[in-house]
Amino acid sequence: MGRPQFLVLIVMLFSGPRSLHPILAQVKQPTQNRVITDPIFGISYREGEAQYEPVPAEVLKTCRALGLGRYWIYADLHRNGTDYLVVSGIPQRQDGDFFGAAIQMNSGRCMSEDSTWMLSGSVPPGPYSDRQISASLPGLNASESCDQLGNCHFTLRSEEEEKILRGLLQNAIELGVKAWGGESRFAARACAPNLMLSNSSTPVLQSIVKKFCDAHR
Repeated sequence: MGRPQFLVLIVMLFSGPRSLHPILAQVKQPTQNRVITDPIFGISYREGEAQYEPVPAEVLKTCRALGLGRYWIYADLHRNGTDYLVVSGIPQRQDGDFFGAAIQMNSGRCMSEDSTWMLSGSVPPGPYSDRQISASLPGLNASESCDQLGNCHFTLRSEEEEKILRGLLQNAIELGVKAWGGESRFAARACAPNLMLSNSSTPVLQSIVKKFCDAHR
Protein backbone atom coordinates (compact mmCIF):
# COMPACT_ATOMS: atom_id res chain seq x y z
CA MET A 1 0.00 0.00 0.00
CA GLY A 2 2.70 2.47 0.92
CA ARG A 3 2.14 5.59 2.94
CA PRO A 4 -0.82 7.86 2.05
CA GLN A 5 -0.06 10.77 -0.27
CA PHE A 6 -3.34 12.72 -0.27
CA LEU A 7 -2.06 15.50 1.99
CA VAL A 8 0.38 16.48 -0.75
CA LEU A 9 -2.54 16.82 -3.15
CA ILE A 10 -4.36 19.05 -0.68
CA VAL A 11 -1.34 21.34 -0.44
CA MET A 12 -1.29 21.67 -4.22
CA LEU A 13 -4.99 22.36 -4.45
CA PHE A 14 -5.16 24.97 -1.73
CA SER A 15 -1.85 26.79 -1.97
CA GLY A 16 -2.12 30.51 -2.53
CA PRO A 17 -3.30 33.54 -0.54
CA ARG A 18 -6.54 33.43 1.43
CA SER A 19 -8.15 36.28 3.29
CA LEU A 20 -9.36 35.91 6.86
CA HIS A 21 -12.93 36.94 6.02
CA PRO A 22 -13.86 33.99 3.78
CA ILE A 23 -12.22 31.59 6.24
CA LEU A 24 -14.46 32.86 9.04
CA ALA A 25 -17.51 32.71 6.78
CA GLN A 26 -16.75 29.11 5.79
CA VAL A 27 -16.25 27.95 9.39
CA LYS A 28 -19.71 29.34 10.27
CA GLN A 29 -21.52 27.37 7.56
CA PRO A 30 -24.60 25.42 8.73
CA THR A 31 -24.00 21.89 9.96
CA GLN A 32 -24.35 19.24 7.25
CA ASN A 33 -25.59 15.73 7.97
CA ARG A 34 -22.29 14.13 6.99
CA VAL A 35 -20.49 11.17 8.49
CA ILE A 36 -17.10 12.15 9.92
CA THR A 37 -14.28 9.79 10.89
CA ASP A 38 -12.07 10.72 13.82
CA PRO A 39 -8.51 10.73 12.37
CA ILE A 40 -6.96 9.23 15.52
CA PHE A 41 -9.37 6.63 16.92
CA GLY A 42 -11.30 5.88 13.73
CA ILE A 43 -14.70 6.63 15.29
CA SER A 44 -17.33 7.45 12.64
CA TYR A 45 -20.14 9.81 13.62
CA ARG A 46 -22.66 12.28 12.23
CA GLU A 47 -21.50 15.88 12.09
CA GLY A 48 -22.67 17.58 15.27
CA GLU A 49 -22.98 14.32 17.23
CA ALA A 50 -19.63 14.93 18.95
CA GLN A 51 -18.69 18.45 20.03
CA TYR A 52 -15.07 18.89 18.98
CA GLU A 53 -13.67 22.42 18.97
CA PRO A 54 -13.39 24.08 15.55
CA VAL A 55 -9.93 24.98 14.29
CA PRO A 56 -9.36 28.71 15.02
CA ALA A 57 -9.39 31.05 12.05
CA GLU A 58 -5.84 32.14 12.86
CA VAL A 59 -4.59 28.57 12.44
CA LEU A 60 -6.37 28.27 9.09
CA LYS A 61 -4.82 31.55 8.04
CA THR A 62 -1.31 30.35 8.94
CA CYS A 63 -1.71 26.81 7.58
CA ARG A 64 -2.83 27.67 4.07
CA ALA A 65 -2.64 24.05 2.93
CA LEU A 66 -5.91 23.35 4.75
CA GLY A 67 -7.78 25.84 2.56
CA LEU A 68 -11.42 26.73 3.04
CA GLY A 69 -13.66 24.28 4.85
CA ARG A 70 -14.87 23.14 8.25
CA TYR A 71 -12.20 21.64 10.47
CA TRP A 72 -12.05 20.37 14.06
CA ILE A 73 -9.27 19.75 16.58
CA TYR A 74 -8.75 16.14 17.72
CA ALA A 75 -5.47 16.62 19.60
CA ASP A 76 -3.66 19.71 20.84
CA LEU A 77 -0.27 19.99 22.53
CA HIS A 78 1.91 22.98 23.42
CA ARG A 79 5.53 22.05 24.08
CA ASN A 80 8.74 24.10 24.16
CA GLY A 81 7.13 27.11 22.50
CA THR A 82 5.59 25.07 19.69
CA ASP A 83 1.95 24.14 19.06
CA TYR A 84 1.08 20.69 17.72
CA LEU A 85 -2.41 19.77 16.51
CA VAL A 86 -4.21 16.94 14.80
CA VAL A 87 -7.13 18.23 12.76
CA SER A 88 -9.65 16.86 10.32
CA GLY A 89 -12.62 18.23 8.47
CA ILE A 90 -14.42 18.92 5.23
CA PRO A 91 -12.34 20.82 2.66
CA GLN A 92 -14.52 23.01 0.46
CA ARG A 93 -12.98 21.82 -2.80
CA GLN A 94 -12.63 18.13 -2.01
CA ASP A 95 -16.28 17.23 -2.62
CA GLY A 96 -16.78 16.30 1.02
CA ASP A 97 -13.75 14.02 1.32
CA PHE A 98 -12.15 13.90 4.76
CA PHE A 99 -8.51 13.89 5.70
CA GLY A 100 -6.43 14.15 8.84
CA ALA A 101 -3.41 16.40 9.23
CA ALA A 102 -0.80 16.72 11.96
CA ILE A 103 0.33 20.34 12.27
CA GLN A 104 3.31 22.05 13.87
CA MET A 105 3.13 25.82 14.37
CA ASN A 106 5.98 28.00 15.57
CA SER A 107 6.73 31.72 15.05
CA GLY A 108 4.05 32.10 12.40
CA ARG A 109 5.25 29.08 10.40
CA CYS A 110 3.18 25.96 9.75
CA MET A 111 4.43 22.51 8.82
CA SER A 112 2.08 19.59 8.26
CA GLU A 113 2.17 15.84 7.84
CA ASP A 114 -0.46 13.19 7.17
CA SER A 115 -1.86 12.20 10.57
CA THR A 116 -2.07 8.52 9.58
CA TRP A 117 1.65 8.56 8.86
CA MET A 118 2.36 10.30 12.17
CA LEU A 119 0.40 7.63 14.04
CA SER A 120 2.43 4.84 12.40
CA GLY A 121 5.56 5.80 14.36
CA SER A 122 7.04 2.96 16.42
CA VAL A 123 9.48 3.04 19.32
CA PRO A 124 12.94 1.63 18.41
CA PRO A 125 14.01 -1.60 20.14
CA GLY A 126 17.13 0.03 21.58
CA PRO A 127 18.04 3.46 22.96
CA TYR A 128 17.78 6.57 20.83
CA SER A 129 20.96 7.74 19.15
CA ASP A 130 22.67 10.99 20.13
CA ARG A 131 22.10 12.33 16.61
CA GLN A 132 20.16 15.60 16.64
CA ILE A 133 16.88 15.50 14.73
CA SER A 134 15.74 18.85 13.34
CA ALA A 135 12.11 17.78 12.74
CA SER A 136 10.04 17.68 15.92
CA LEU A 137 6.65 16.92 14.30
CA PRO A 138 6.52 13.11 14.53
CA GLY A 139 7.09 11.54 11.15
CA LEU A 140 8.08 14.71 9.30
CA ASN A 141 10.83 13.85 6.80
CA ALA A 142 11.18 10.39 8.37
CA SER A 143 12.31 7.38 6.32
CA GLU A 144 9.64 4.77 5.70
CA SER A 145 9.95 1.05 6.27
CA CYS A 146 7.44 -1.26 4.59
CA ASP A 147 6.60 -4.93 5.06
CA GLN A 148 5.83 -7.45 2.32
CA LEU A 149 2.17 -6.42 2.32
CA GLY A 150 3.06 -2.79 1.67
CA ASN A 151 2.20 -1.56 5.15
CA CYS A 152 4.58 1.28 5.92
CA HIS A 153 5.71 2.99 9.11
CA PHE A 154 8.61 4.99 10.48
CA THR A 155 10.74 4.56 13.58
CA LEU A 156 10.66 7.41 16.08
CA ARG A 157 14.04 9.15 15.99
CA SER A 158 14.34 10.82 19.39
CA GLU A 159 12.95 10.82 22.89
CA GLU A 160 11.47 14.25 22.20
CA GLU A 161 9.64 13.01 19.11
CA GLU A 162 8.17 10.15 21.16
CA LYS A 163 7.09 12.54 23.93
CA ILE A 164 5.29 14.74 21.39
CA LEU A 165 3.46 11.78 19.88
CA ARG A 166 2.44 10.43 23.29
CA GLY A 167 1.41 13.90 24.45
CA LEU A 168 -0.85 14.35 21.42
CA LEU A 169 -2.45 10.95 21.94
CA GLN A 170 -3.07 11.54 25.64
CA ASN A 171 -4.68 14.87 24.81
CA ALA A 172 -6.74 13.18 22.08
CA ILE A 173 -8.36 11.02 24.76
CA GLU A 174 -9.08 14.09 26.89
CA LEU A 175 -10.66 15.92 23.94
CA GLY A 176 -12.60 12.81 22.97
CA VAL A 177 -14.06 12.47 26.47
CA LYS A 178 -15.07 16.14 26.39
CA ALA A 179 -16.50 15.98 22.87
CA TRP A 180 -18.60 12.90 23.62
CA GLY A 181 -19.85 14.18 26.96
CA GLY A 182 -18.09 11.81 29.35
CA GLU A 183 -15.66 8.93 29.69
CA SER A 184 -18.25 6.17 29.40
CA ARG A 185 -19.74 7.53 26.16
CA PHE A 186 -16.30 7.98 24.61
CA ALA A 187 -15.10 4.57 25.81
CA ALA A 188 -18.16 2.89 24.29
CA ARG A 189 -16.95 4.09 20.89
CA ALA A 190 -13.15 4.19 21.14
CA CYS A 191 -12.99 0.72 22.76
CA ALA A 192 -15.13 -1.05 20.15
CA PRO A 193 -13.42 -4.35 19.19
CA ASN A 194 -13.13 -3.47 15.50
CA LEU A 195 -11.36 -0.19 16.31
CA MET A 196 -9.06 -1.85 18.84
CA LEU A 197 -8.05 -4.33 16.13
CA SER A 198 -7.40 -1.55 13.60
CA ASN A 199 -4.96 0.08 16.05
CA SER A 200 -2.51 -2.81 15.60
CA SER A 201 -0.64 -0.86 12.92
CA THR A 202 -0.16 2.10 15.27
CA PRO A 203 1.67 0.61 18.27
CA VAL A 204 2.00 3.75 20.42
CA LEU A 205 -1.69 4.58 19.96
CA GLN A 206 -2.61 0.95 20.63
CA SER A 207 -0.83 0.93 24.00
CA ILE A 208 -2.44 4.20 25.11
CA VAL A 209 -5.94 3.21 24.01
CA LYS A 210 -5.60 -0.23 25.64
CA LYS A 211 -4.68 1.37 28.96
CA PHE A 212 -7.72 3.68 28.74
CA CYS A 213 -10.08 0.90 27.71
CA ASP A 214 -8.85 -1.53 30.38
CA ALA A 215 -9.76 1.11 32.97
CA HIS A 216 -13.31 1.43 31.57
CA ARG A 217 -14.41 -2.17 31.18
